[in-house]
Amino acid sequence: LISCSDESPGQETVAANNRVARQVDGLIVASSMLNDADYQKLSEQLPVVLFDRHMNDSSLPLVLTDSITPTATLVADIARQHPDEFYFLGGQPRLSPTRDRLEGFKQGLRDAGVELRPEWIIHGNYHPSSGYEMFAELCARLGRPPKALFTAACGLLEGVLRYMGQHNLLQSDMRLASFDDHYLYDSLTIPVDTVRQDNRQLAWHCFDLIGKLIEGETPEPIQRKLDATLQRRYKSVE
Repeated sequence: LISCSDESPGQETVAANNRVARQVDGLIVASSMLNDADYQKLSEQLPVVLFDRHMNDSSLPLVLTDSITPTATLVADIARQHPDEFYFLGGQPRLSPTRDRLEGFKQGLRDAGVELRPEWIIHGNYHPSSGYEMFAELCARLGRPPKALFTAACGLLEGVLRYMGQHNLLQSDMRLASFDDHYLYDSLTIPVDTVRQDNRQLAWHCFDLIGKLIEGETPEPIQRKLDATLQRRYKSVE
């Protein structure tokens, strides 16, 4: 059974309680909550695995991708070429993926010897419409596309690409990078360098943990951070 909370903690609580009422065997949760108190309580009744997002150093079983290290590596490479202008479009700052990917962005700038300017950091939410609106406002403010841009998720990049397509910007020389990859990016006229998560491994580890917990076993390790890879497309078109 799959439920979507639309990033609403209240709606998430209702959805989780409904699943428990339907006597599910376990929960795998990409939570929008700021602490794990509710899930710690639920874990006394059934197994709970946190997925993609961490909160307040929770001891609950967890599966996520290391966002900071690969983001820093990718950002540093681009920042060395565009030290004077490099923007970050992110989702809600309270969510751990936003915080981790922003930390990777900042670390990448530091590694490249580039000083972060506060106006480079722009936050919205993870819906494509938010990516569209943030990028439209940025282009209006600058009077042109930025020289370099990193989006914190593929949904945000979708909005950026929609704006670029509508305004004939897909042939621009903007350096574009994102967290999350999609095979359709191979077909774009503008190259997009990405941090690629291993979705199969993420799914496997979630089900490995929840399955063993349901069977009463104690899986090791109980918290798992997976590596990501970089998908570089910019060099292939130089």
